[in-house]
Amino acid sequence: MKIIKDDFKISKYTFTPSIFGKTQLDFKEQDHVLMEENKDLWYRKIAEDILEKTKKERSVIVVFEDEKTLNDFETSHYFGQVEKSSKLVESTTDRDTVIKKATTSKQVTLITKSFGRGVDFIVNDDKVIDNGGVHVIQTFLSEEITEEVQIKGRTARQGQKGSYKMILLKYDLVCMGMTSESLGNAIKGNGFYKMIDEKRQNSFSAKCEKQKNVVNKSNDLDNESNKYLNLLLNYDDSKKSEISKLLEQFNK
Repeated sequence: MKIIKDDFKISKYTFTPSIFGKTQLDFKEQDHVLMEENKDLWYRKIAEDILEKTKKERSVIVVFEDEKTLNDFETSHYFGQVEKSSKLVESTTDRDTVIKKATTSKQVTLITKSFGRGVDFIVNDDKVIDNGGVHVIQTFLSEEITEEVQIKGRTARQGQKGSYKMILLKYDLVCMGMTSESLGNAIKGNGFYKMIDEKRQNSFSAKCEKQKNVVNKSNDLDNESNKYLNLLLNYDDSKKSEISKLLEQFNK
């Protein structure tokens, strides 16, 4: 929001309410954001959540950060317990078929995060609707909150019921700059999601600031280059010193 205000000078905003009213998404930060200590426990927890929901004749969409992680889980013995499954990755040729099947009763669909944005998983199966809708499991913490919101939005669409859960691997969070100690302390209390969200937003803000500095330096260099070009095009001896200084600056 700060970038929109300061850099793009946008000051007027319009907020439009949903035509579908209050969301029926079942998601509670305290109960539905989990972390596992190692990959084996992580796989097991994801598989347990899948089986719990499919036993209730619901459909499940599991979102992975990349295709390798998806394939590793798919080939694990934990996923072997799943009866009906398909996956949606960049190389999938019959995407429309996979997307249509994804919301049918007891169907489990593994997708990469690129399909967590914009893909419309339409629910027409009465069994799924009557038993709580589509269940979405996100297996990683998005670097940007906007991506998380989009993934969450693959369920409970257009006033329908649905549920969402995050099942995270501790190692991935440590790689994002969080300490093992802080994660351990937070998971024991009630503020785990709040803590990782704050860390995520701080990291993203730092990246934005770094990128902004790069852009500013590029703009400064562009201005100096144009100045140098103009001096050459309109050359006279009185500007020789200024031209030399600019050349020295460019060659640093």
